[in-house]
Amino acid sequence: MSLFMVFSLTSSSFGFYQKKGEKEVVNITASEFNNKVPELVGKIIIITGTVENLGKNAAKVLFLANGSDNKIKVVASKKVTPFTEDLKGKTLDIKGIVKETIIDDEYINNIKNQKRAETLRKKLKESGKDHLSAYFIVARSYKVVE
Repeated sequence: MSLFMVFSLTSSSFGFYQKKGEKEVVNITASEFNNKVPELVGKIIIITGTVENLGKNAAKVLFLANGSDNKIKVVASKKVTPFTEDLKGKTLDIKGIVKETIIDDEYINNIKNQKRAETLRKKLKESGKDHLSAYFIVARSYKVVE
């Protein structure tokens, strides 16, 4: 076993359990995430899900399938072993913090990609609300379950 592989295995499973003094950790499956996400913002969770694909910056972003059209975005913190293509299709336990991005007129006005800005503006208008929420998880650690 190479030194890199030992480091990867150690660093990806390190700190997976609740640490002393840490806020309560909520265990959740990817299929439950969408229904409970607003109440999970700011909380530490352990989510189990299958990696559907990796983002454009594969080392830092992956998406978990959750049984709907909405995938769960997971962003690697600086302390996490980078995500790699071999994770695609594997089931992971990911420990992280749920974050929310508020998408309102101010947020949209700061988007440089005009096509994306127009799409979000249309979605915001169709919603009838003053903002939309985009949720994601900042991963602190992960381990392959399967």
